[in-house]
Amino acid sequence: MQQAGVGPVTALAFVLTIGPVSRFANSKGELAQSLLAEGLVDRIGLNIHPILLGAGIPTFRDPGYRVKLELMECRPLKGGCILAQYKVLQTR
Repeated sequence: MQQAGVGPVTALAFVLTIGPVSRFANSKGELAQSLLAEGLVDRIGLNIHPILLGAGIPTFRDPGYRVKLELMECRPLKGGCILAQYKVLQTR
């Protein structure tokens, strides 16, 4: 249960005072977008599946500015998937 006035960004900022967080699940890109806007994301990992849907939920909302990334790793996985790891260089 979420306390009044304590959002996900504040909660993660507190968790980061304890130690690094290596993996984080998000909900429809909303959490990831909030954390990117606060400069709390240093890496982004995308598992790309070879399926063309033509529609769906975007991974990230449009932040209104360009997020600069540097490709750190790209490797094939089973089933034709690709794992791409990016370092976040700049969020604003």
